[in-house]
Amino acid sequence: MGVHFTAGLRMLVGCEITSVSAITSHVDKTLPPPDIISSNFNLENGCSGVFVLVASSRSPKIFWRVVGLKGTVQVERQKQDGKHGYTVLFYGADGKCNSSFYPFCGVNEELKCFVHDISKATLKVIKDPNFMSV
Repeated sequence: MGVHFTAGLRMLVGCEITSVSAITSHVDKTLPPPDIISSNFNLENGCSGVFVLVASSRSPKIFWRVVGLKGTVQVERQKQDGKHGYTVLFYGADGKCNSSFYPFCGVNEELKCFVHDISKATLKVIKDPNFMSV
């Protein structure tokens, strides 16, 4: 699960992570470990940040915060007007905060692309009954 959130962080900041210090837990045995992550990280551009993930609750929490010389950006999974999504806060060097909410779209677009690609694919039959290629 964490790999997707690491990819999200890399997309958010546009650079690589150089070091991480984390504490993890495995509370809900129906989920793969870890289901709770609390971490501090450093980026190759000199910024540092915090990533927290709590998957083992009725209201899963995902939280990124990156602090730099020109400001701070924070992304947090929340619910607004009954819609799940992400609130993005940007604190500029002047201390002013800009906030935006982006409704969570789930995997709808990814599923549309997957179904489209499969509908256009041709099946190649191979004599090995354990092998199927598209």
